[in-house]
Amino acid sequence: MSKKEQKVLFGLLGAALVAYLVTMPLRERLQRQVNLLHKQIALKEAQQHLQQSSMLLLDNMRQAAQAQPDSAIAQAQYASLLQQNGKYAEAIAQWLKTITLQPKSAEVYASLGDCYTLNQREDLAIKAYLKALQINPNNLHALTRLAVRYIALGWSQDAEKLINSALQRMPNASPLYVVRAMSDVQTAQFHNAQQDFRHAQRLNPSDTAIVPLRIDAYRKSGEYSKALSLIQKNLSAYPGSDALLVESAQIALAEHDPVHAEQELTAALKISPNDLQALLLRGEARRAQNNLSEAENDFRHVYSISPSYGQVALLLGQTLLARGKTAQAAPLMAKAAAEQKTEEEMNRLTLDVRNRPNDTAAHMAAAQGYMQSSQPARAIAEYNRALQINPHLAAARIGLQKALRQINGSS
Repeated sequence: MSKKEQKVLFGLLGAALVAYLVTMPLRERLQRQVNLLHKQIALKEAQQHLQQSSMLLLDNMRQAAQAQPDSAIAQAQYASLLQQNGKYAEAIAQWLKTITLQPKSAEVYASLGDCYTLNQREDLAIKAYLKALQINPNNLHALTRLAVRYIALGWSQDAEKLINSALQRMPNASPLYVVRAMSDVQTAQFHNAQQDFRHAQRLNPSDTAIVPLRIDAYRKSGEYSKALSLIQKNLSAYPGSDALLVESAQIALAEHDPVHAEQELTAALKISPNDLQALLLRGEARRAQNNLSEAENDFRHVYSISPSYGQVALLLGQTLLARGKTAQAAPLMAKAAAEQKTEEEMNRLTLDVRNRPNDTAAHMAAAQGYMQSSQPARAIAEYNRALQINPHLAAARIGLQKALRQINGSS
């Protein structure tokens, strides 16, 4: 090979090397995108497989229920599976069919109450739980769920009366102490709550669900060192608990340590990728570190699943404003302002009901607030409570009829 040919060859090789080096970042980015695409395809395939398996199981259960129309067990199994798959209207119909076969089963009525709760029919859930307790006053399922519904409505005295009466009959029932503790947390009686949580754990040491509730109570009372000690102790005993990691992250945020909070939340999301609380908190942690693009991604993820979850509209709107996306932020900020106003008003009305449980005016105001915030099922519960106190209250009857028409018209 002549010198001239060698020069040409080396020139070509040099040009090729330069082109290779120049395009390396682009090729690496493309490779990352290809890898991400492969992961997304694999995830989508896995989700489709899971959905197909779920649909197949549902179909098998439906056929089993149809083949055994007189079997309460077959009907209940199908109802339970429908409920697990979020098909609440169908599940309710199936639970009602089960009740025709087992009209004296407190457990079936309690399960129906759970389904009504998931379907946001607070009024019918309460009726189902009360029917279960009429059949069996010691049914723990109905007792605890009814108490939780009372707590959610602000009827703390009703919840305490229900639980305290049950504890006289069943002093060793751990779930009753847990629910009473939850009521105490709501009313900021943290010392009483911790006593009940500890007692519940002594009665049932294997119930790990009590631990996050205890930690939550310590955190809300500002006792961070006790909360962290409990987290560390139980993380070693029950590794991989996303609930404990989320609690740890909330304490880190309260102590102005967003870096640690993000680490804990990322670990939690590896366990439960669609945990809305973890996603929302990680968005806050990232925003505190000025990682606005990643914070926006987390807030958008939450908003896409549940637009009214927490304060996600406000947080997403504020993040968009910080990124200069004013047009996108405007409707979110307006939505957030309206939601905040409604929430503040409902909190005030719920507190008023809690402080004046036997005052019809408090229940009527709460009912009207629920109607204005498009929660007719809760309004029905409040109108009914007002009528229990004063059966001759015409305004409550008129309001109840209006709420029932609103629900029936939308169902």
